[in-house]
Amino acid sequence: MFQNDSLFGRFMNLMFDVICIGLMWVISSIPLVTMGTATTAAYYTMAKCVRYKSGYVTKEFFSAFRKNFRQTIGFNVLFLFLFLMLAVELKFAWDQEGRLGSSLFIGLVFVLFLVLGICMYLYPVLSRFYMNNLTLIKSSFLMMFKYLPVTLLLMLGLAVAVLGIYFMNWAVFFLPGLCIYGLTFPMEWMLRKMMPEVPKDSEEAQKWYYR
Repeated sequence: MFQNDSLFGRFMNLMFDVICIGLMWVISSIPLVTMGTATTAAYYTMAKCVRYKSGYVTKEFFSAFRKNFRQTIGFNVLFLFLFLMLAVELKFAWDQEGRLGSSLFIGLVFVLFLVLGICMYLYPVLSRFYMNNLTLIKSSFLMMFKYLPVTLLLMLGLAVAVLGIYFMNWAVFFLPGLCIYGLTFPMEWMLRKMMPEVPKDSEEAQKWYYR
């Protein structure tokens, strides 16, 4: 869109792609049950097109969305149900008085941490690897604790973004894209550790995610 021969032009192209991916994620997430599918597609597109500068944003996003729809839809429904159920139970526990209410609330917060942690890792992992559902959940669970400091930082960033959009509705036009872009930095570092070593002169080594 902008001339690429200047620092300003490269920055504007970067921001345009980041915001565009964020907006496609927002639009694709409107039905709620497709939010996970949109997250998988958005992460894949952000990593491939923005970080590794390969492919075209719109084409890659909708291609990844279609490709991952069948496997992600079950997870989407499951996570949506769990988050709604936890919200109701947390509200109930918060309204209770005494030690029982406090203990219940703390226990539910821990369950929320587990569900959110698995959710945050599962979709980026799915965007890179072919795994069955059980292996996906297991890998996401292990990553959540193996990289616990990163997990906590990601949750903090997500909370800041949600609050930012809640108090400044117009931030929905750029915060989702910025969050997904920021996510690619720690996530790519972790995903690379899961990728097998391949000979540098092999066909696999020429693919974008090995650059």
